[in-house]
Amino acid sequence: MCLLADYKGVNDIIGSRYGRLVVLRRDKKQKRSYYVCQCDCGAKKSIRLDNLKNGKSTSCGCLRNELSGQRFRITSVSHGYYRDFGSTASARFSRSKLTPEAFNAMLASQGGVCAICRISTATHVDHNHDCCPTGKTCGKCIRGLLCDKCNQGLGKFNDSIDFLHNAIEYLQGAKLPS
Repeated sequence: MCLLADYKGVNDIIGSRYGRLVVLRRDKKQKRSYYVCQCDCGAKKSIRLDNLKNGKSTSCGCLRNELSGQRFRITSVSHGYYRDFGSTASARFSRSKLTPEAFNAMLASQGGVCAICRISTATHVDHNHDCCPTGKTCGKCIRGLLCDKCNQGLGKFNDSIDFLHNAIEYLQGAKLPS
């Protein structure tokens, strides 16, 4: 049986860089041609040689995590919390009449989290829909910043305090089957 490592020049890849990965050594635990690589983030991972060569593997997985988090990454606007909503940023903030500085101040006053659940990161500007039912706000009726779930929850309950009280009573009175 002929392994790729038997060919001349395969060991020449040790020390080579592929994206964020640096090849350290051949992984002898694997039957195929795998190499132990160290990522720029410090993690070590065993990766197939062909995936290194064809560009399918360029990091330990940290790059994918960073790219998936870019849509809602915190960016620096006066070292604040202003959220980068990608291409929807200008539309979202023009509807709410909030400047990045006002958004930062509001989010900081909430501790950087949703005003309702106080757990998730706040990404939505909530306003009183009785004042401004069209989706755009006058800016005077902004109540706070909410996470996706809490914002949708209020919408599903039509911002009705009565509906929310009924839901609370229902949850408190609901009995688990025995």
